[in-house]
Amino acid sequence: MLELIDKYPYNSIEECNINQYLNSMNKYYNNSIRQKIKYNGKRVDFGRYTVEVKGNKIYSQFIHLCSFSEKNKEFYIPKPCLKLKYDNFCKNCLERTYTLKHNGEQRAICIYRMGLLRLFKKIFTNINTSQMDGIDIYEEESFVKNKSKKEKFIHIRYNDESIYYYIKLKEIQDLIRGDYYMIICAYPVFNENKKRELNKLFGKVKRN
Repeated sequence: MLELIDKYPYNSIEECNINQYLNSMNKYYNNSIRQKIKYNGKRVDFGRYTVEVKGNKIYSQFIHLCSFSEKNKEFYIPKPCLKLKYDNFCKNCLERTYTLKHNGEQRAICIYRMGLLRLFKKIFTNINTSQMDGIDIYEEESFVKNKSKKEKFIHIRYNDESIYYYIKLKEIQDLIRGDYYMIICAYPVFNENKKRELNKLFGKVKRN
């Protein structure tokens, strides 16, 4: 699926170029992902909140999908964009020269993560049409802290020799709106410790 990555159309990380790409991919996210993605026949909810960035409304969840905070930095060792040569001009994962303040924290924009939005959509398209090459799913039920009920989480992994991508959903039961899934996180994984952690989780699939 490497060909699905939307390559960055500029050759610099100047602010005007980043803003143009950010706005373009935010529109793609709204039209092709936020309003379209389903899992197991139920909609996936991405939220409706927006924040203003340079005079444009950017979806809150889009920012989370396409950026990372200081506490996420261990996920970006080694640098994520080596294979696609983004690192020739973008070192934002190291230098954090272009950031957005969101929910009280500074988040560094990642053009590589933005470029993976088409892959994100394709993963769900393939799941819904039973094309599972490279895709693993682990459904987990666990008790909520301080409550006597279980919550259901869906762990999805796409893994081939070039990309390791992880998605987590939470099942929401709603008598008024109907049952749906809520996106918890989605990101490419580069750090070997994180890969081992996820491999252990998805190793449970074979025993179920």
